[in-house]
Amino acid sequence: MTTIRVYNGGGSSLMGVPRLIERLKNSLDSDVNISTIDAQEISTNMRWTKKDDVIIFGAASVRRFKKALGTQGLSNLYNAVADIGMSYAGICAGAAFAADQIVYDVIEGGKIIKLNGDGLKFFNGIARGPIKAITNGKPFEDSINDIHVIDVIRTQTGKSHKAAYWSGPLLIPHERGSLNAAFEATSFLKGTNVPLSVVGQHGKGRVVLYSVHPEMAAWNWRRWITAPNPNQFQQATLNKMDAYLDGQAFDYFIQDLGLSHLQIKRAGGLNLAALL
Repeated sequence: MTTIRVYNGGGSSLMGVPRLIERLKNSLDSDVNISTIDAQEISTNMRWTKKDDVIIFGAASVRRFKKALGTQGLSNLYNAVADIGMSYAGICAGAAFAADQIVYDVIEGGKIIKLNGDGLKFFNGIARGPIKAITNGKPFEDSINDIHVIDVIRTQTGKSHKAAYWSGPLLIPHERGSLNAAFEATSFLKGTNVPLSVVGQHGKGRVVLYSVHPEMAAWNWRRWITAPNPNQFQQATLNKMDAYLDGQAFDYFIQDLGLSHLQIKRAGGLNLAALL
């Protein structure tokens, strides 16, 4: 049986974790065990690594990830992937968390500041966010204004699909001229050379990093966002999400994790907005 653990602790999203688990359970067969894992379990001992195959970190704050895990938790998580061979999947902040260095422009207290820190060092490079090619240089403000519906090109097929972007990182390798010796881009922002998902190896473990939110789809985004009085821009964004987020990005996420053989339900290009 394949076991997937979704991090649910300091730095995770109260709304995002249930949505991600919901998507996983709705898509994968009964031979997959899906449950949460918190910072205490990661930090206390390494017993969880003996039964788990994949650990996923999604949303919302690298600073809070690190604070919750502490030195021992960070060490255990690193060893679980690099030495034991678990797969690590990072979405948005979880993707940034995997890099050597993290640099983000954010609005705090009404002022624009630059946050700097280091990550798990699975990806030999810098996680820089938000991606200027999507946000036009606007910093992260932690509101619905950060959300964009974008066109993503799948590297292998050249086909386009829609995905939800919510201030995820640009992954910049330290080595110029290539993504990374151990990583390859599986998708790009349409019309650019900006990678939006990468897959690679660190030590014995598989590492899958997504700057977009593949779990966000037309049928579940309303449970993510509270916007009782959206302005014109916000309403246009929400309408796009209703119309375009068909779940295909999640299918590719499962493929990159190497779990396609366990997938029983695919988006198949369906527009699920009619189900709302």
